[in-house]
Amino acid sequence: MGSVIVPAGISRSATALSVSLLVLASFPLLALLPYGLPYALGVIRAEKEALLPGIHTIALLGNTSVVVVGTAAGSLVLGTLSALSILSFGSRTARAVLFGGALALIVPTYVAGVAWFYLFGPEGGIGSLVRTFGGDPIALLKGPWPVAAFLALCWYPIPMLAVYAGLRQTDREAVEAALLIGGPRRATSVLLRGLLKPIAWAGFFVALLALAEVGVPGLFQTPVLALYVFTGISVSLDPGSAFLPAATMLLAAAPLMVLWSRLQGKQSLWVLAGSFSRVSVLASIVPKTSAAAFLAFLLFLSAGLPLGYLLYKSLSPDAWLLLWETGLGEAAWSLVLAFGAAATLTSIGLWLAYASARGGSGFHSSLQRWLWIPFMLPAGALGLGLILAWNRPPFLAVLGGSPALLILAYLVKFAGVPAYLLAGGVGQVSPDQEEAAATLGAPWRKGFARVLVPAALPALLAAWALTYLLVLGDLGLAALLVPPGFSTLPLRIFNAVHYGPESFVAALCVALVSLSLLPAALWFAVRGARMVG
Repeated sequence: MGSVIVPAGISRSATALSVSLLVLASFPLLALLPYGLPYALGVIRAEKEALLPGIHTIALLGNTSVVVVGTAAGSLVLGTLSALSILSFGSRTARAVLFGGALALIVPTYVAGVAWFYLFGPEGGIGSLVRTFGGDPIALLKGPWPVAAFLALCWYPIPMLAVYAGLRQTDREAVEAALLIGGPRRATSVLLRGLLKPIAWAGFFVALLALAEVGVPGLFQTPVLALYVFTGISVSLDPGSAFLPAATMLLAAAPLMVLWSRLQGKQSLWVLAGSFSRVSVLASIVPKTSAAAFLAFLLFLSAGLPLGYLLYKSLSPDAWLLLWETGLGEAAWSLVLAFGAAATLTSIGLWLAYASARGGSGFHSSLQRWLWIPFMLPAGALGLGLILAWNRPPFLAVLGGSPALLILAYLVKFAGVPAYLLAGGVGQVSPDQEEAAATLGAPWRKGFARVLVPAALPALLAAWALTYLLVLGDLGLAALLVPPGFSTLPLRIFNAVHYGPESFVAALCVALVSLSLLPAALWFAVRGARMVG
């Protein structure tokens, strides 16, 4: 494999871009320090004088630990079993199952949580059934274990995709030998030993997501660190109260991030688009009937039941008329923000990934790992830090009264996502293709646009789609940084879920899910165009 001669300014510009993003990310923390450090020291001193931590602090730490560990463990079990179950099917059925898992990821966790909240409510079927037997249906949703179980059900496709990507790299001969010698149990053991790295990668990633989750714990009335930061700031706008839990979350996230960065490889999950023939020999490990029933049940609980219930509750002309009259602006702003932020961050990520893959230095890879730190910051602390850092002269004249501060928050928080995905995609494009274009006289820009970008298109689409979904479903940053006169669909749902009519809230949720399907529509359009071409 050769090396591509690229302009010298690419590496320097990518370094400057990464450093700029990290500096922007450091401003919120630096702005919180003068307010938060005295508050944190006062709390620690008070608890030290009392000889034990406060009951509220213990409950927060305990609930957060259960949610993080329970979500990661539950999603790993469900995802690994799902990936192994897919082996029972042929190529077309396996693709359909993987697409169904991706569909479950498309549904925002808060939207699925609203559906389950209504199902257990006074008019929900599950709530009526529980009350028939003398139980309290709402009590079944409260607590860290229900939150962990629900989030595991929402995020199990992440380890499913990661494990299945690992199966693509499995030594087929070793598994066949184990299958002949020891049967399905021995073959499964050999498989799992080879899948430890993707399993651990997915587990750490899901744990980081659970650590920063705000919407579902709030909906299920379970106090965790991220929710404590968000609600405390939303009510009192007290910077000090945000510092201690935010610092605790960073300390908890640090070892997870280190382990995750050690485990992440250059192979991204978009490689699943290839052939399925390498794992078809393993189909006898899981019976086809059991696999089909298990996968269908998971998909029904994670996507089918909540979406079906929301569609049923939204079948009211008045609800859609109210949405048309009062919610069209929120839908438009959500679409514009998500589309624009995803396109901008994907372009930045492509530039950083190209410099890392072609620059021949690990410095850019190290910088890209640091870009994940803002992703782990609680939304409340990041939002308040941005307000303290930028909501003052002379920046106030530019940022005040516009969504510019919210857009800046999205650029800071989600920059690491497309950079990571594209590092794998660009790294797998052979430099020989660009060298061939240069040999034929094509300038560097033309080789980049006409050779590299089409070859990395699956990774580009994956990076754009994931960033689009993250921004579209954001609640924590929007609740703090949306200026007067603006709103988004998640924020409107959050404000209406406890007080608005169920049919109207369901219509808002269906509208948000419809916007979430845009990446799938774009993928089919690009795939059809490439097949025609």
